[in-house]
Amino acid sequence: MLFDTAPTGHTLRLLNLPSAWSQYIETSDAAAASCVGPRSGLASQRDQYHQTVEGLGDPARTTMVLVSRPESGALAEAARAGAELAAQGIRNQRLIVNGLFTRPLAGDGVAQALAARQQSALAALPQQLREVPAASVELSAADLTEVPALRALRAGPPDGGRPTGRAAAAAKGAEEGMSLSALEALVDELAAGEPGAVLVVGKGGVGKTTIAAAIATGLVQRGHEVHLSTTDPAGRPAADRRCQAASVRGPRGD
Repeated sequence: MLFDTAPTGHTLRLLNLPSAWSQYIETSDAAAASCVGPRSGLASQRDQYHQTVEGLGDPARTTMVLVSRPESGALAEAARAGAELAAQGIRNQRLIVNGLFTRPLAGDGVAQALAARQQSALAALPQQLREVPAASVELSAADLTEVPALRALRAGPPDGGRPTGRAAAAAKGAEEGMSLSALEALVDELAAGEPGAVLVVGKGGVGKTTIAAAIATGLVQRGHEVHLSTTDPAGRPAADRRCQAASVRGPRGD
């Protein structure tokens, strides 16, 4: 089961519901009603939800994938999310740095400056993320829709996409702070494990839906049956097409 979640704040509030319910039940009148039903019926729902959140903390059953752009603000939010999730017992985390610009054209000052800024953000990676296994996805100039594009996204650039010029100097410092493998390595790791849940979490606009669909197609290609569910309330037809393409079944029926 693979979940493409809503942006960070929505997801964290969702996972905090059991404690919020506990406070409401303890302080409100027994006859009171809430937006999710009468108070008398909330206790059983709260217990079921609490059990679900506890299950998310089982590293054998659940992997939490934090998605970020290589930008200081997005990385800071990913670090905050990782810390709050860890505080709730959800510690089996991975980091995907999406949209990494590693091959600017020589002599293109704007492109080289963008690449250098990204690598500088990675060099100043928040401490919370330094111990999280990480992978990167290169910035793509193509429209990332349909299965062939997602498969190409997982594989990454054929030459490893090493940065040049000013970006190369900044990248040297970034590599000391984190090790970035290809997205394909994460898919291999997930495929080798037991059936379970993968949650893709991150700031709005960092590419959660694209990453979730790419992971799903990779697992399907390896013979797994994948159910991809999006909990992001924003209705985007392009995202829906990516999800449909990634939800095909593999031959093993895992």
